[in-house]
Amino acid sequence: VAAVWKDRVAEKRRTASYVTCVGDKPLMERAEMMESLFGLSVRPHDLLPDWLREETGEMSYDLLEMLQRRPPLWLRTSHSTVDKAISRLADEDLTAEAFPALLGAMRLVPTRVNLYESATFKAGLVEIQDLGSQAIGAACSPAPGQRWWDACAGAGGKSLQLASMMNEK
Repeated sequence: VAAVWKDRVAEKRRTASYVTCVGDKPLMERAEMMESLFGLSVRPHDLLPDWLREETGEMSYDLLEMLQRRPPLWLRTSHSTVDKAISRLADEDLTAEAFPALLGAMRLVPTRVNLYESATFKAGLVEIQDLGSQAIGAACSPAPGQRWWDACAGAGGKSLQLASMMNEK
């Protein structure tokens, strides 16, 4: 029992070491760390299905690296308050960039932030909403007084966006 317990503790320490050291390291470095800590030899192409390796060849490594990156964190605000929201976020040492092709859309840089603790977020100046979802709302182009049904039934982001675009009418 003591030997099993000792092995489990050692495994937990190796896992904790791996998790705390990984960060945003490239995939090849992560694979090397897994091999040194756990004795697992994982080649990046082992992580891809056969059909993708056949289709992409060497590009598959670049694709894997891209898939390991954190996606952008997109925010939405009323287009009349974009500058205000960016300024307020800057006061909190957060950098947001307006997305000129879509009014009210902003990208937060960097993405590793707890936005729920942000005074700007708490004040309701920004909402977290993916760029694709924002584009759908813009494509609807709602007018005040119209009725819309948000059939996506998620957290209500598109409903809030439509209401904002309709001047709450």
